[in-house]
Amino acid sequence: MSFQESQVEEFRESGLCESAEPDQEGGIPLLRIHGLKVPLTSGTRVLDAVLCPTTHAGYNTRLFFTENLGPLAPRTANWSPVVWFGATWFAPSWQGVSPALTITQMVATHLQALR
Repeated sequence: MSFQESQVEEFRESGLCESAEPDQEGGIPLLRIHGLKVPLTSGTRVLDAVLCPTTHAGYNTRLFFTENLGPLAPRTANWSPVVWFGATWFAPSWQGVSPALTITQMVATHLQALR
């Protein structure tokens, strides 16, 4: 899977992040997201993230963050670490986000788990 440039541009213009660039690691397509606005029950945090829009570790899609937000996101559990681009990223156990969605829809749906 490769990213459609129109979807990447739509996401960049959505106001959800400062910037986003398609990348890959180990042949897996990833979207590096800088300055993602992450809504938590305690308020909004701004973090870098990585979107994996394909199946990974039994999940249809995953959104990884630079921090384990488990203590700040009570609806989520079982945060898993993974190493992308030489750094550790964390994702909650959150199923059901379809790879058929646009990038903006995928990220927004993943963010719903944190509210």
